[in-house]
Amino acid sequence: YIGIEGSAAMLAKVQPELLPARHELRQGDICEPWPWIPDQSVDVVFALAVLHHIPTTEARLRCLREVCRVLRAPVQAPYHSVDRVSTQAAERDLQGMDASGGPWRGGARAGTAGAGGVVVVAVWNFLNSVVQQRIAQGRYHRCPLDPAHISIPWNRSDGAAAVRRHFWGITSVDLGWLCDQAGLAVQQQFFTSGRAAA
Repeated sequence: YIGIEGSAAMLAKVQPELLPARHELRQGDICEPWPWIPDQSVDVVFALAVLHHIPTTEARLRCLREVCRVLRAPVQAPYHSVDRVSTQAAERDLQGMDASGGPWRGGARAGTAGAGGVVVVAVWNFLNSVVQQRIAQGRYHRCPLDPAHISIPWNRSDGAAAVRRHFWGITSVDLGWLCDQAGLAVQQQFFTSGRAAA
């Protein structure tokens, strides 16, 4: 297991004796090359609640292309993406609702074509009705120059003043396109309310 963390301060809090054997934590920018990981040497990459913190499409693509580089098995077939499922599904994305009308988190399982590595991606949905209501109430802030950019006050566990965390809304259509452009074939894409995995 290799974990990548951008903050030296966060890495300093790690207690190495609590890590299982064969775990390694590295400080790095996930949107830049990972020279310590050889090409086609990784079976599984997890990017859970990661992509929506990356502010630009170009940076998200750099991250996913690096994922594609390190996953096992060369490309052997054309890639495909999973959007364009139906107009109704696309409309639900824009409204941020799943079929039951609740807020959802989006996920995708993608990999190199043929047998090989897999990446599991999960993003939070910031385009749902709950978030839109909180924006209208002034609790959350939407950037006027980038409607997908939302900042949310985040309460600290030590009781100190909340800090603002920045997120970028990514729909399932966006996620499918990003995987396609990065060279990852989407195998499964799904919604979950956050209460149970799909």
